[in-house]
Amino acid sequence: MPVALEPAPPVVEAAVPAAPEAALPVRPVRPVSGYSEAGLAAGHTGTAVVEVDVQPDGTKGQVAIAVSSRSDLLDAEAISMITGATLRPQAVPTRYRIEVKFDPSNFLEMKCRDFALQSRWFAATWPEKSPTETTLYRASVGAMTLVAMNGGAAGVEALRPVREMEAQWPRLIVECEREPDRPYLQMLARLIG
Repeated sequence: MPVALEPAPPVVEAAVPAAPEAALPVRPVRPVSGYSEAGLAAGHTGTAVVEVDVQPDGTKGQVAIAVSSRSDLLDAEAISMITGATLRPQAVPTRYRIEVKFDPSNFLEMKCRDFALQSRWFAATWPEKSPTETTLYRASVGAMTLVAMNGGAAGVEALRPVREMEAQWPRLIVECEREPDRPYLQMLARLIG
């Protein structure tokens, strides 16, 4: 089923480098969530930025990756999603720029195997980045902070998991690889809680 995408309100953004022909106005669109079964099974997460030119009559030009997620699986799924999407034509030919986000699946029910797979893939694919930049890391810190607060911790003590998480992240991956069927949040609470 095609996804209907509404243009985002105008945003001041640097124009895409001019093509040999006259550059089209760029119309950013609110980010959309993508799902790739193959990407998820491989542990791939990330964001692909897709560009497509839309004519006033609604016809689309080539759908292309402007910024890769560094996963061929996710990039292909992003192109497929936008190719099948309905984009509102404008009065003049317009280049749409769309972020397609592929976040970890169901964090609350995640198994250790999925956590370890996603963490290893991220480290191998984005060696210049810290795990603190991932959705999975941020969700984990949030979950542990809520657990600490629910247990009566307040102030600085409630933030203890935030301070310990980055140092414990490699150990968390190893322990999850040892017990792949354990619920991830259970392992997280055992090691950091």
